[in-house]
Amino acid sequence: GKTTTMRILATLDLPTAGDVLVRGESVIDEPDKVRRVLGFMPDSFGRYPNMNIVEYLDFFARAYGFRGAERRDAVERVLNFTELAPLATKPIATLSKGMSQRL
Repeated sequence: GKTTTMRILATLDLPTAGDVLVRGESVIDEPDKVRRVLGFMPDSFGRYPNMNIVEYLDFFARAYGFRGAERRDAVERVLNFTELAPLATKPIATLSKGMSQRL
């Protein structure tokens, strides 16, 4: 029930029947628009424990098409926003659950 509903709202699963609208946008027809207006933090999520925080953020910045100075600036903004800058070189495997969720 609850997990399935949350996964559908987060556009991670499709409903087996019908549709769901988030701010008037269909999770089936407009998943990108839905993702822009919501956030979803599952209890557990994929992470790369052998990376440190900066490597992890840099990996995803590259995956999303950020390059050069733009990528470095984006990583720095995220580090500052999440207050993880002092821990930037700390291995992800050593983070608490709360710190991992911040990341």
